[in-house]
Amino acid sequence: LVVGMVEFTYGAQTVQLVLYAQRELGLGAEGYGIFLAAAGVGGLLSAVVNGRLAASARASAIVIGTGALFCATQLVYAATSVTAVAVLATFLGGAGFVACEVVAETALARVVPGDVLGRVMGVVDALSVAAMVVGAAVAPVIIAWSSLTTSLVVLGTATLIVTVLCRTGLRGLDALTRERSALLASRVAVIE
Repeated sequence: LVVGMVEFTYGAQTVQLVLYAQRELGLGAEGYGIFLAAAGVGGLLSAVVNGRLAASARASAIVIGTGALFCATQLVYAATSVTAVAVLATFLGGAGFVACEVVAETALARVVPGDVLGRVMGVVDALSVAAMVVGAAVAPVIIAWSSLTTSLVVLGTATLIVTVLCRTGLRGLDALTRERSALLASRVAVIE
């Protein structure tokens, strides 16, 4: 669900950021490219810490935190028309987006039994793409119904609330991750 909220936000932003760059920041057609570049650099630089994050026994908190970071960019965009602030938020959001995906998929690979892992990942990937498409479809409807700022606030708030509420459902993930990591460590020790 957290990854779904992140993907939903990503889909919504494919619509929102084009308009935001033009209307709010006056960046013209290349403004959206600036946002894509900032998100890409943030995602790329997150690779420096993603290995450590994925190895952590606190996967649930990391997935929630990094997912919330990305979803919160919506509220930053709604609150500012300063290009540097928006680009910084996009950079940090890009790092959060990639870290959330990496840690969530790594945790799934650890806790799901191998004989069903392919099916589970297939469902997760399908739901992720569906969430992205829904976000891209919902954003223009809200914009047309109200405004760009309202769409940023409504979708940002909704995805943040859902993301934070997922903490309750992910309580057992950390214990299960520790258990599976210990099992993998013993196997790796035998191989070494």
